[in-house]
Parts: sequence; structure tokens; C-alpha cells
Amino acid sequence: MKRKPSIEPSPEKKRKTVETMAARYPLQSLFAGLAHRQPSTCVSTSSQGLVVCSPPRPNALSLYSVSSDLYTLNPSLGAPATAKKVPLRLAEAHHQHTLSHIQWHQNGTTLATADETGKIALWHLENSVENWSLTYEVDLKQPLASFFWLNAERQYTSRETDDQGCVFTRETVVGPRNPFGYLAFVAVTAHGEVSVHFQRNGSIFSSFTTTLPLTGHRDTCRSDTGCYGMALAGLEDWERLSHASMAFDNEGDLYLATFYAELPKTVYLYKINLRFPHKTNDGAIHCQHVTELSFVQPPTPLEPVAQPETPVTHILLSNDPQGLLLHVAFGNQETSYFGKWRLQPTTQQIPSHYFDGYSASAITNECIDFHHIYGFALDKRLITSAHCTSSGLVALGLSDGSIHMEFQQGQQRLQRYHAEKDSSSIYRSFWQVTDGYLDADGFADPVVGIAFSPSETHLVYMLASGRIGTSRLTQDLEENGTEDDIHVTRLEQALKLSLLNRRDNLDLISEVIRLGRQANSQDLPDRITNNVLSALESFNSQTNINHLVSNQADTPEFSLSDEMSLAKIGHAYGFAIGVYRRLPSKKFAFTNLTKALQLPIILECFIGSCTSKHTDIATALDVTTGDEAMSALTFNPESLWSLVYLSMWVLDYTRWVLKEWNVLFNSRHPEGSDISTRASHAVLLVHRASRLALMKILVMIQQFSQFTLQGQYDMTQLTETKPMLEREVKIMTASIPVAIDDVLVFLKALHGTAGQLDQSGHNNSLAILIKAQLPAVGPVLDGLKKVTSDYRSKCAVPSIYLEKHQDHPVDVIRKRRIALTEKRVRTCMRCYQLYLPENPDVVDPSAYSTWFHSMTRRCVCGGIFC
Repeated sequence: MKRKPSIEPSPEKKRKTVETMAARYPLQSLFAGLAHRQPSTCVSTSSQGLVVCSPPRPNALSLYSVSSDLYTLNPSLGAPATAKKVPLRLAEAHHQHTLSHIQWHQNGTTLATADETGKIALWHLENSVENWSLTYEVDLKQPLASFFWLNAERQYTSRETDDQGCVFTRETVVGPRNPFGYLAFVAVTAHGEVSVHFQRNGSIFSSFTTTLPLTGHRDTCRSDTGCYGMALAGLEDWERLSHASMAFDNEGDLYLATFYAELPKTVYLYKINLRFPHKTNDGAIHCQHVTELSFVQPPTPLEPVAQPETPVTHILLSNDPQGLLLHVAFGNQETSYFGKWRLQPTTQQIPSHYFDGYSASAITNECIDFHHIYGFALDKRLITSAHCTSSGLVALGLSDGSIHMEFQQGQQRLQRYHAEKDSSSIYRSFWQVTDGYLDADGFADPVVGIAFSPSETHLVYMLASGRIGTSRLTQDLEENGTEDDIHVTRLEQALKLSLLNRRDNLDLISEVIRLGRQANSQDLPDRITNNVLSALESFNSQTNINHLVSNQADTPEFSLSDEMSLAKIGHAYGFAIGVYRRLPSKKFAFTNLTKALQLPIILECFIGSCTSKHTDIATALDVTTGDEAMSALTFNPESLWSLVYLSMWVLDYTRWVLKEWNVLFNSRHPEGSDISTRASHAVLLVHRASRLALMKILVMIQQFSQFTLQGQYDMTQLTETKPMLEREVKIMTASIPVAIDDVLVFLKALHGTAGQLDQSGHNNSLAILIKAQLPAVGPVLDGLKKVTSDYRSKCAVPSIYLEKHQDHPVDVIRKRRIALTEKRVRTCMRCYQLYLPENPDVVDPSAYSTWFHSMTRRCVCGGIFC
């Protein structure tokens, strides 16, 4: 009898089946892990907006970054369709065991990873999410109980006032600071060893170590043996730390809360004082036992936690304006509990018999102790994840896949502040962020990791199956209400802080977009953007941070400068581009901002490639004086090929902007129409910074062409391409539709007339690009028409209309379109501009793309390439 051949499914069907299956352990296994040690960190967000995730077991060891707009796209459960997951292969190869800690540094470019064996590594993020480098590695040979970064930067913070509403100040660095380098962290192992690792120079690190007071040791001469080796040798009877957490208080003191699973249920609090080494002494760590919190007789709502079968599952220290907070979660197979305590001063009576009769009465001692705030129980649900914001608000993830978060008391931040009972939440001071999630098989998917966006307006979480989700935490507003104005004011303050602290603001931009989509609020994004840009330019020009107050009526007028620093104005461009990129009705503003930002970057490329003296370059670029007598400039021969293609891009841009200008002024219009009411890209010639940058680039193109055709130089690389280079420059200069000299004369005449237009009706330099309209100023507008009419014979020739401009991704190096399937094409997370690198061994890296900043190796808007 013949057997019927089996039908083998196609590889596509196999792959699809594997991806849809939820790989996770049952809840009993998850509960056992929580009772045994502090939960692993599965997701972490950086100040630059990059999310790094590591799915829990039983998934294979992996570490990847999720780079996309996770907030504006309003994604549902799971990563959005446009999200790009890039694995961090170096870290996956470095760690052979499950990762227990994933934490970003304050600067957002250094990532710390630690596995369950105690192996720690620091990874530095380069220009894109695909390029990482190992900065430091160390093997502690013991599992980590806690990992904590030490601060290295001074941050701007806002402070409420009675007269001005809000004042911004730059505070000192909180806590101890590494005097030798930028990076420093504190690691606490499961056996009570506290070590400080700090950067001395580059990849050179040093460390010093101590031991917690209440940790017993046996056979201390075997300190070089790891915990697994001691277990095999029968020496593992140490008092093991199962849970630990560290945090700074308002005074900058570092505190450590620990819990020993082998001892009675008691949380110990230590104050850690760090002294970094100097020339004459070594580093030192002083661990002072401050107080302890025993659960032998817990408060009434938490009475069952005294039972041995209800272990501690989470310990979390946080800080709010009133002091240090301790969050503790308990759980068993049926019920979980959560309690919150505050560290505050108290008095303690010492009986007189303790002093053998030397004191006649009791002595009062000043000390600090934990004060219980609230506690509650949850039936048939387990607390599987917990995380706190910078203001002390806690978010709890449950075993049914739901997330609940505390209300904030007051209206100081953007989180929800209505302290009303949420019937679907777990307690009266909590509200439900997300609902529970069930898989196709009907089983709940627990939350195993929680993180917050850079400005804490959104929550990013990971489920046990490896799925990623985001949810908004901001207040739901009512139309035309008083709370709307308060929320808008808080949003503007948060945007100013993000720009001052050079922090990613995509989560805040999503809030601006959400407000603009509401009824009768279409003009709200423009108002918020202009207010933030005006305050930022006032601060940059006058170096007074108090000009960033929320009262915009008192904001001084901005001062125009011919040499505005790109480091100061670059983040303002990035913020405005991020807003108008996501508004379909603002395509003109988005195009104007992107074109205006490319010009100063190209000018930097020309200046960086020039080898002449600084005085000669400054004389050549003084385009407003009209002095034509200047010496010829010289350039680096190895950068000439890059400058050829940059020059072609600039000449195409000049053709396009002249066409837009002449269409606006020289085309036929209906009778009685006003050209100042029409949106046009011609405002780029009226924008002062863009006009001056274009004039200087055209001068540099003239100098570059003269040097290439007449100069004496030798190319050490690609020597055989010198004749081809000269031919390309000749063709480029011969195919210009309007001579560069004529364009410069027209722009100089326009500069004298449009100079009065720059300061009329605008409170920041980008307002005219955003509005995309010429102001209706009679004398100035008549002057622009007269200049256009005078130079119509030279700058309005028909040849500039032959090519139809169309916005599409173009590689300015290879002078061709970039296909979306092109390999090694990277997109900026904020402005979605493309960056395609060339061969770094041949071409100058500073000329890869007009969107590539040579100083920070990032997009000039501040985003990361992904």
C-alpha cells in the first residue's frame, strides 16, 4: 500500500507560524524569579529617544534598538509597522547569558549592559543605531543586585514663581561626580560588594570597592572566586541580596535599599558616601546604615505580607520634591500587595536604663525613619513590573497585561492630575494606562518591563511574549477650558527644557500634534512653536536664561546676527522640522525649514575644505560690503570631488529658488490679488540667514572652480581622476542658466531691501519660513518688486523654468535618486531625512551628506540615524 506523501509547508509559512507563537514561561515561573531576585530590566529609553529592548526568557538572548516615531503614530500593542528593530550584535556576542540590567547614561549615547553572571559592558552609540563600540568591560563574577549611573551634566530645571509664573535655572550636578572623565557608575552585587567604576581617559577605567556592613562573609581569602565557584566548593553561605535599588535625594546624597531573602522580612537603607581618588590617597566608599523597615508587624492593609509564603517581589527607591520614597511589592500565587513609604525625620526616645543609671530621664534622639503612606491588595493578579518617574510617580505592570499609574498631585507636569477614583484601576490614587491583553490561546501576557519617554509624556512597555507597546500619559483636555491653557503652558515649558538640555522632544511634539487635531485648535501648533523659538533665540542672543519665562508678552525681541551659531540654532531647526513634518497642511513650512538648514551645513563643508588663512576666508565671505578685490583661495585637493557634487546641488537649489521667486513676482495674478497672501518657497530669499548663506556659498563655488581649473595642486589619492575632475568643473560652470555674478548682484540688491523686512511682524528668525508668506508691508513689498523688475532680464531667463522641481530623496554625492530599498540608507528619527555614506577611505566624511553634522556625527537637527 502506497503511503500518501506528506505536504511540507513552505518556509514562509513556517516562519509565520513561529513569529505568531508567544514564547513565555507560565506565571508560576515568573513569580519564582521575582521572589528570587530583582526583576531584570527589559526595556530602557535614552534622552536621545532611542529605545533598547531585550526580550525575557525563554526567548533567545538578544538586544536590539527600536528606532522610529513611537509616539506620534499612535501605535497599538506591538511595535508599529514603521518601527525598525536593529540588533546590537556586539553586545549579543559579548554576553553569553541572560541580560539583567540595561540602562542608558544621562547623555543618551552610552549604554550599560550586565548579565546574570556579573559581566558588565559599556557601549558607545556612534552616528547611527547600527554603529556601536565597546568602551569598557569588567567581570565582577557575581550577579548584580543594582546598577546606578552617576550624573555628569548640569541640567536646566524650571521653578515656579509668583510674579512670572516660571523661571528656568541651571542646577549643580546632583550627587558625587567623576573628576577625571565623563562616565562613572556604582554596582552592587548579590553578595554585598559595592564598587565604583569611573573613566579616567577614554577607555581607561579605574575602580574601588567595599562591602556592605550587614553582609556576612566566610573564607574572605577566596574573593577571586565567583558565586558559582563558591557554590561548587560548598562555601556559598553568604547573606545574599535578592532585591536592591539606589536613588539620589534632594540634597544629592546616594541611598541604597536592600532586602535579604534569607533573613526576616526587613528592608535596610544605607547612605553611601563616595570619595574619588586624588594624588595622595585612594578612592573610598563609606556605607552608613541609616534605618530599616521591618514587615513583622506591617500596617493594616498589608497584614498578610508578614506570612512567610508572601515574599517581596519588588523594591524601588525614588525621589520627589518632598523627599525619598520607598515602594515595595509583595505577592503569592493568589494575591499581591503594594506599599509606599516616605523617609522623613522623626524623634526616638532612649530609655534611661540603657545608660546604667547615669541619666535620670529618657533621652530624645533625632533620626530619620520610614513613614507609611498607603498600601493595598490585588486579588488574582501579580505585580510583575514597577518603574518610577523623575517626580516619584510609580507605574505598575500586572500579570494580566494591564498597567496602572499614580496621579500627580497638582498640575506641575504633563501627567494626569485628576485625583478621582478610577473604577477600572487598582487604587484610588491610580488610573489605568492600558487594558489587559490576552493572546490567541486565551492566556494573559504579563508586563515585564516599563520605561518612560525622555520627557515622561509616554510609557514604553514590554510583555512577556516580547511584544512592545506605547501609551500616552498626558492629561485629556476639555475644549475651551481653563485646564487647556495650563496644559499648553506646561507643554511650552517642557519644550524649552528639552531644547536647553539637548534632549529628544519627539514625545512632546506628539502632544503638540494631538492638541492641533482638536476642534478649534488648528493654530495651536504654530503658536506653541513660535513661542518656544522666540524664547530660545532670546536666550541665545542675550545669554539670559530668565528670558525663557512662560509670559511671552515680556519676552525681548530677538536680535538678528549674520553669524548665528549652528550649535545654538540647530536644535531649534530640528524641533520646528519635527512639528511641521507631521502636519499635512504645513508642507510649505517643512520644505522651507529643510532647505534653510542645508545651506549652513554646505557652507561649513566649503570652509572646512579651504586651506587659506582665516583672514582671507573672512574677506572673501564678506558679501555685504561689495568689495570685489580679494585673493584667490586654496582648497584641500582630496576634498575637490566632494565639493563638485555639493556645488551641483547648490546650483540646482539656486535654479529652483529663482524660479519660485519669479513665479511669485512675474507671473500673472487675478486682478486685486495680493502676493503676500500666497504661500511660496520664495521666502527663502527673504530669510536673512538663508540668503547670506547662499551668497557665501556662491562665492566659495567661484573660488573652488578657479582653484580647480587654474591652481597648482597634486592629488595623492585618485590621481588619475584629475583630468576628469577638471572636465566636470568646466561642464558645471558652462551649464549654469544664470551666471553666479548676476545672482550675487541680485541677492546683494535684495539684501538691502529685504533687510527691513526681516524685523517686521516676526518675533523669531524662523517665523517667515514657517508662515511661508511675505508680510504685507507696503514700502518694503514695493521695493522687492522694484528690485525684481530691475534684474528681470538677467535673473528671469526662460532656461530656469525648463526643469520641473520635485521633492524626492537625492544623494548629493553621487547625484542620483536614492531608492528606498538601497542598502545602508539611514533615516533620521526626527526629520526623516536620508543619509547615505560613501567610501570613508576616499571621500571626506564631512561631505557625505548635507544632513550629516561632522562634529556630532549625527543629523544636524539633533536626531539619530537609523
